[in-house]
Amino acid sequence: FHMGGNKSGRNDFIDGSTDILIASSAMATGVDGFQKVCDRLILNIPPWTSAELEQLEGRLNRQGQSHATLSIIMPVTYGLDDGEHWSWDEGRLARLQNKQTVADAAVDGVMPEGQLRTESQAFRDLRKWLERLKIGEQKSITRPKIFVPLPDIDPVEVRHRRAQYGDFSRMNARWGNSYSHTTFDRLQKNPEEWMQYHTLYQEARQNWLVIPCKEAIKWLQKRSDLVVADFGCGEALIAKEIREQHTVHSFDYIAINASVVECDMSHVPLEDACLDVAMFNLSLMGRNISDYIREAARTLKLDGQLLIYEVNSHFRNPDGFIQGLERSGFKIIEDTEIWKFRYIHSIKSESVDLSQIEVNL
Repeated sequence: FHMGGNKSGRNDFIDGSTDILIASSAMATGVDGFQKVCDRLILNIPPWTSAELEQLEGRLNRQGQSHATLSIIMPVTYGLDDGEHWSWDEGRLARLQNKQTVADAAVDGVMPEGQLRTESQAFRDLRKWLERLKIGEQKSITRPKIFVPLPDIDPVEVRHRRAQYGDFSRMNARWGNSYSHTTFDRLQKNPEEWMQYHTLYQEARQNWLVIPCKEAIKWLQKRSDLVVADFGCGEALIAKEIREQHTVHSFDYIAINASVVECDMSHVPLEDACLDVAMFNLSLMGRNISDYIREAARTLKLDGQLLIYEVNSHFRNPDGFIQGLERSGFKIIEDTEIWKFRYIHSIKSESVDLSQIEVNL
């Protein structure tokens, strides 16, 4: 067995004295050696997300795999509902393949937001969807295309956006003075504001001597096989550059592509203690940044690493911020100024009561 607190079978399986290892999701991260002896993974209970599936596959599909081919097996059953073919397993498999929840995609036509649906909720949603199919009810969902930068061909349209949203400083101020749930709700209703922000962000960093996300990429490129969360990922540049080396969870208010999870960063759909690295690259914006740090503390493993890049001028009380991190269970490894940014590297050295975490810039 290799599950929870019982990992007694791992070494026997790797050294060849055991042929079958029964494992839980505990084997999905931070485990090496299976690829040397195993080329078959049977998903008795499949994961809910494609990211979790990729983590499981990554235990075998990695450097050191000694077999020419791998087999990932997911048993699929079906039944008859009023004489019609119906399969929960097929729906779950489709969810993994499409990188979205069956419930949200089938019933509402939207990508998942926040915490994923429970199995019972998803089952009820799926039954409702089947009823809609029986009576021929149809829904048309129109999703806006998300892209950055926004086109600048029409000067009138460019001026209109500037007038509506303001310049980069004004947009930063608005996002920084709002609670994250307020910003999330507003951007969900009008994604153009998010696209305009990142269009201006692209323009601004063309003249920067240091670009924090590129510094983070350099740091990650020197390492391998980490589970990373990019809080406030924007254009998801980190995932784009290092996804072959690491497992990356990207979060933002708006998803620029299918690899990004749309959510309020104060509530990310990750299990406790599942991350090796949590990153905030100029994304500590909002009146409730304590909630972001609380999520980082919740999702990081013990000895997991927290990397923060933030504009120097955003810190009203730098020493107080550092002290807040230390009270949150983080040991500061490096605290330095890089051009106009402050870089803080810390390690989760202890687990504290999450409700007591209070950190302010």
